[in-house]
Amino acid sequence: VSTQSTGDEDSNVKQRALEDILEDPEKLKDLDLIAFAIELERQGFPDKRITLYDIRDELIHRFTDKRTPYQPLTDEERFYLLSNECSESFKVGVVVQCTVYAIARRKPKGDEPDIQPKRNEETGMWQCPLCLRDNFPELSEIWNHFDTSGSCPGQAVGVRVRLDNGISGFIATKNISDSKVANPEERIKINQQIVAKVIRILYDKYTVDLSCKTSDLNSGSSLEKDVFYDTEAAEKIKKEKEAKKKKKKK
Repeated sequence: VSTQSTGDEDSNVKQRALEDILEDPEKLKDLDLIAFAIELERQGFPDKRITLYDIRDELIHRFTDKRTPYQPLTDEERFYLLSNECSESFKVGVVVQCTVYAIARRKPKGDEPDIQPKRNEETGMWQCPLCLRDNFPELSEIWNHFDTSGSCPGQAVGVRVRLDNGISGFIATKNISDSKVANPEERIKINQQIVAKVIRILYDKYTVDLSCKTSDLNSGSSLEKDVFYDTEAAEKIKKEKEAKKKKKKK
């Protein structure tokens, strides 16, 4: 009977201690868990330090999800995640290499205000002012080409390119050259590789606006030189190129 009574008392003590802890969990912070873990190791138990800290945290913050709340990716974060780039390696001002894959055109609308077909006095042929096709023998055929048949591909407004990192880009006609360009096809061909500078990044559309004007390219890249950049070697290569140019001129 005495043994059972002692067991009941121990159980009641443990129960009261647990109730006190649940009422005021902050009391657990007064416990020396490291000393307790050392004592357990002395008794032959494995290292329980992490387990003891986990138990204490669970009792203090019961049923609490301690994970960082989910935050959806921003357009910029998604852009760099998909492109395997970062804000330092790919930003406005970076000079990139790209390949032309299409001529961008603006489809004609039925109410185009300034359609003025031109006639070549030498050949007698008429030219469509939008797609610049110039082999129409009669003026009426231009209107049919534009209005009825819908065969006019539209005015060329630039070129579409693909960068080496897979990002698509667009070069507007005004950004192809410092001199005026009427038709991009006269300067740039499909599958041609060109060098251009990033002038705007459209993160939400996963595309960039580029310029291949000489004035923009000569202004240099905004990429900063890292600590491993060999300035002496770069200067040596620059001088060698200048020396070769001078020899060619002679």
